[in-house]
Amino acid sequence: MLLSEWIKTMTLWQLVNGGYAHRAYTSGIPDAAKTISAIYPQVGGHRDGSARFFGADGTLVCLAGSKSTSAVWVAAADQSTFETLIDRLGFEWDYNSLDG
Repeated sequence: MLLSEWIKTMTLWQLVNGGYAHRAYTSGIPDAAKTISAIYPQVGGHRDGSARFFGADGTLVCLAGSKSTSAVWVAAADQSTFETLIDRLGFEWDYNSLDG
């Protein structure tokens, strides 16, 4: 992996794991890739596909794991955008920053 690819991937990872104030996580979501890619364009990821990032306009989604047991991290720059992101995906979240 080129250094520039690594920096982009790590920056996206940091954004989805605390860089944005509003975030959520869940795992074991079947067909998560199909749902996410139908809503958001892919914006980055590892070359081997182990982590893929999707997003637009202050939203970011990270998808990792196998197709049958995908883990999903989401984040957004503001609460309104985050609530829209959560509603659009429709997943049950193990952690959601709005829950306190």
